[in-house]
Amino acid sequence: MSEVIIQSSSSGSDLFWLTQVMHARMLEHHVIDEQLNLDLLEKEMDLELSSTNASFVRDVIFGVWSIKD
Repeated sequence: MSEVIIQSSSSGSDLFWLTQVMHARMLEHHVIDEQLNLDLLEKEMDLELSSTNASFVRDVIFGVWSIKD
């Protein structure tokens, strides 16, 4: 049994989602500064995704089971 998650230009950016989630922590630890414009970053990432016209497998999930005789 397996399942794949495919990333494409229509699925949005997981990297942007992660940046949003971690924004406060990254500011707190000085990984980024206040000049990072999240709205602009999202637009630029969307533009980059749409201009590639490509897809890739982001995650592969599988399960394995057995029976001991």
